[in-house]
Amino acid sequence: TALHLASANGNSEVVKLLLDRQCQLNVLDNKNRTALTKAIQCQEDECALMLLEHGTDPNIPDEFGNTALHYAVYNEDKLMAKALLLHGAAIESKNKHGLTPLLLGVHEQKQQVVKFLIKKKANLNALDRYGRTALILAVRCGSASIVSLLLEQNIDVSSQDLSGQTTREYAVSSHHNVICQLFSDYKEKRMLKISSENSNPG
Repeated sequence: TALHLASANGNSEVVKLLLDRQCQLNVLDNKNRTALTKAIQCQEDECALMLLEHGTDPNIPDEFGNTALHYAVYNEDKLMAKALLLHGAAIESKNKHGLTPLLLGVHEQKQQVVKFLIKKKANLNALDRYGRTALILAVRCGSASIVSLLLEQNIDVSSQDLSGQTTREYAVSSHHNVICQLFSDYKEKRMLKISSENSNPG
């Protein structure tokens, strides 16, 4: 539609004109994308914000199951992710791979937006369609900085994916020394904490 085209090209004047004429906001293109999704995909934030303010639904999935928030995360656009959440975007929506915006951010190693979604209380134990948590994905991607970020949240390190492998097993088989060290340090801290709690009852 004209709205899709103007939004994708960042033509805010045309977008404003169409919105003032009360055009349909949630019409889909041939890939099931709204004009909002197109604007975010093309990183045209001004148009995206105008569409949000006029009430475009941020939770309509495209043919891949991705919502506007998935695309904001993929672009590592923290400000747009924040705006979407303020306008009711679902933080736990899953695409066809079972990826929530947080899981997508981890998979694509978008550290800043992962940090933001953690602050916004995204579910750290969400599973993709293979039963993998954010921590398992971070280990598989070899992202020590995101592994460290997740371990700071006292996340469950013992969960298994559908193949029966645990996070620790992925870390060992990856031969990624920094990640293996992070797990050793985490285990040591947990043991010290448990031992100090046991020695100070009540």
